[in-house]
Amino acid sequence: MITPAGLLELATNYESIYKARVAAGFGVGTYDKERNDARRNMELAEFCAAEMERAGITNAKAFGPFQEFKLVRGDKVRLKAGAKVRSTHPKYRGVGYINPKTRTVEIFDTHEGYANPNAHHRDPSLRHPEIVWVGTGGYWFYADFNDIEVM
Repeated sequence: MITPAGLLELATNYESIYKARVAAGFGVGTYDKERNDARRNMELAEFCAAEMERAGITNAKAFGPFQEFKLVRGDKVRLKAGAKVRSTHPKYRGVGYINPKTRTVEIFDTHEGYANPNAHHRDPSLRHPEIVWVGTGGYWFYADFNDIEVM
């Protein structure tokens, strides 16, 4: 599970990588993908930890760009009753619906989560990963990773 403490530990690890790359001669004014990625991931982990604490979330399967498992096309997951589902179906477009009962869906695709700590004026600056499946009438349906169980 992803926790605020785990994200802060991850941020500390990325900070160590960042400092090691700077010490290796890749400081300001140079380009180094590893240093840049470490800095970005450190900032994202710190931002997501703060957002989890602000929201009172103690643990999650996925939060922003961080997730505890990967899914691929064809994987089957159990969608929990009470999950918020979005869809391109005309009946649900823009409003979605609450899944009335637990059911199994086959993954068509996944959308990665993201966080933009520098966009506090925009909403949403944080989005969790979601699964995508083909449902009724061939329309796309979407649900948050935190509302599924891997089978």
